[in-house]
Amino acid sequence: MNTNLSITIPSFNRAQFLDYSLSVHIPLAKEYDVAIYISDNNSTDNTFEIVKKWMKDYDYLFYTKNELNLGPDKNFELALNLPDTKYVWLIGDTSLITMDVFKGAIKNTDSSYDAIIINETTRVRNVESQIIDDKQFLLSNLGWHITQLACIIYSKKLIDNANFIRYTDTWFIHVGGVFEYLSYKENFSVKWISELSIDNIRIKNIPKISWQENTLDIWLKKWPNFVFSLPPVYLLKSKIKMIQTHNQMTNIFGIKSLLSLRAKGFYSLSHYLSYKYFFDIALGKYSIFKFLVIGVMPQFFVKFSIALYIKINLLFNPFYKKKN
Repeated sequence: MNTNLSITIPSFNRAQFLDYSLSVHIPLAKEYDVAIYISDNNSTDNTFEIVKKWMKDYDYLFYTKNELNLGPDKNFELALNLPDTKYVWLIGDTSLITMDVFKGAIKNTDSSYDAIIINETTRVRNVESQIIDDKQFLLSNLGWHITQLACIIYSKKLIDNANFIRYTDTWFIHVGGVFEYLSYKENFSVKWISELSIDNIRIKNIPKISWQENTLDIWLKKWPNFVFSLPPVYLLKSKIKMIQTHNQMTNIFGIKSLLSLRAKGFYSLSHYLSYKYFFDIALGKYSIFKFLVIGVMPQFFVKFSIALYIKINLLFNPFYKKKN
């Protein structure tokens, strides 16, 4: 079994995505004898049957199931502690790694970094590949990015010495542990590889169960609170940049996203009024008009408009059909 790298996947009630994930990643893992660990957060679907099926195909596939659902943060921590290799790659059950990216990651595990960070659908475009040894630079420029699971490959020394417990129930334990650990180190090295980029698994007609209904609470309230709770060695201006860069770069409160939230009933004028005091810190510059107009739009009208838009594109735009 490979002693340099292992993959660990926390999962809960997403058996079909996990099945697809294993079908993609087991052939990659076989190339280098990389072990894959599954941390099942007490799923009630057929997750175990899926894993058992793949265990027949790969000897280095391991499975544990929590007796209770411990929440995502605690399950992430447990997943990180399952392997005993030099590096541990924590990926989501909807993360997608290609062979080229896998080979590039394997190559970098011969060196000794505190962590290796890779891109996701090339969403970070303004930071060149480099070895980072500056805390403020890392927090300001890549702190927002590593919220995305599978973008961090952790060194075992980081996992063993990080204070993950401090960030339980923040939704960002996988980020907090990294910056907590680095805050106490005078010298550290984090390898940032811009050209290596993960993607996401998409299965037609199978929706991804996610945090979408909690979008406002997570990204307007929990996210800023989490970032401000990071050790004081990180400057306030670095923390504010980290908070606002995420919401700006992911466009999580763009018009398209807000319309989608409104159509599903996850955003309304009452949501705006409840969270408006968090907007300045979480977003920086933003349009009140956009939030107010979408908030008062009738939900049925937004749902109808989105459905009509999709139907027109499917009829007249061949590129839209291929993309979706």
